[in-house]
Amino acid sequence: MGMTYIDLVDAIHERLHPRYNKKEVELFLNAQRRAVHESIQAGEKKVKILGLGIFNVKTFKARPARNPKTGEPVHVPARVRVKYTMDAGIKSALPKVKE
Repeated sequence: MGMTYIDLVDAIHERLHPRYNKKEVELFLNAQRRAVHESIQAGEKKVKILGLGIFNVKTFKARPARNPKTGEPVHVPARVRVKYTMDAGIKSALPKVKE
């Protein structure tokens, strides 16, 4: 399994202890998450957090499509998606794949 929210709080707390307690670390992470959500809801198309990455909002128009199994025409409704692109620092920390 990967790192969970609680694992992240614990890891940050270990680095910042004794200046900040776990509750303060949680408050900070929740405030950061809320700020991203509110920016996206306010219509921002891009939210960049230095050292973390970029959240890009992409809007897809409604369109006709076909069911590949039956060939029947179907309607795909409009939708909004958020794409995350990691920061170069995080990308460089990824392990190298041997070919």
